[in-house]
Amino acid sequence: MALTFDRFATGPTYEDLPEQALWTFRRSFLGAMGVTAIGATTELSKTVRRVAPLLSAPAA
Repeated sequence: MALTFDRFATGPTYEDLPEQALWTFRRSFLGAMGVTAIGATTELSKTVRRVAPLLSAPAA
């Protein structure tokens, strides 16, 4: 099974993908980038950026 999945995951090329799949990917990617850009300006994201380094700092 692992070998079969390996071939599935590494075998197809960009040209092998159907146009509908590429269109869906492009639309989804652009949507995700838009949400990321807008979300980066919210108060919650500012708080997360301020607190995250404190939570991930190594113990002294």
